Amino acid sequence: MKVSSLKSYLEPSYPARSVLDEHPELLELVPVRWRANPIVIGALTGLCLMMSAYRSHAASAGAPPASRVAPVFQHGNGRASYGCVAVAAPVFLSEDEARQVIEDEARKAGISFTRDCKTLTIKANAQRTAYFMESEADGRGRRVSIRPSTSTTERTINLTLDGTSKKANISYEFVSDADFDTWRLVSSNIISTVSVRDYAKTAELLRDGLEKAKPQGAYGVFYDPVFYDTGNRGTNNPRAPKPTSADELRKQVQDFVEWLKAQGVI
Repeated sequence: MKVSSLKSYLEPSYPARSVLDEHPELLELVPVRWRANPIVIGALTGLCLMMSAYRSHAASAGAPPASRVAPVFQHGNGRASYGCVAVAAPVFLSEDEARQVIEDEARKAGISFTRDCKTLTIKANAQRTAYFMESEADGRGRRVSIRPSTSTTERTINLTLDGTSKKANISYEFVSDADFDTWRLVSSNIISTVSVRDYAKTAELLRDGLEKAKPQGAYGVFYDPVFYDTGNRGTNNPRAPKPTSADELRKQVQDFVEWLKAQGVI
């Protein structure tokens, strides 16, 4: 076997003494009798680097993402229809009523919102409803009916959020009846006698748009649960308190607060 010297060699995978040459202050932590021992110094250098790498990885793994958008928490059907043969009219929450419910519930968790102080430009889908006239013949003659068809179309919108906590960087948006009109696109010159308004679906579309935009902070989207005042029909206890839209909206906010806790935001 012939032995010859290496002309070049790869960078070692273990830490070199040069680390201590660049950071001599580390030697102040080492006992005097150890400083002349290259094996001990090499081992300590490697340990320091491993601990530093671990801290860096742990800090990176524990760091929350810059943008978080909560799922839409389903409480209340969030779908209203009226006209034609509807026997019970839906009861809607006004914008002010909804904000009061949301902010009162959030305040219990230590979150205070400032209204209408943050605007985002996002791309999100809006609902488009088209009405088609159909006719069919039966034994009594020809019958004409109107069939609605709903699709989605992407739009760029400037969204002024209903409330923002600047301290915690948390924002929310409530999909109200007015918001639904803003987002809905109606195409056709046929007017139907039945109107269907899907606030839950609109909230989902808005939530997806926020997630794609990835704005900094945490966001929650709520919707009008829609309450039908049908009395106590269908209940075993006629004196039982009737659920209201405010009750269902409050549950949405409570779920959002729990989600914020799970995310480490609050």
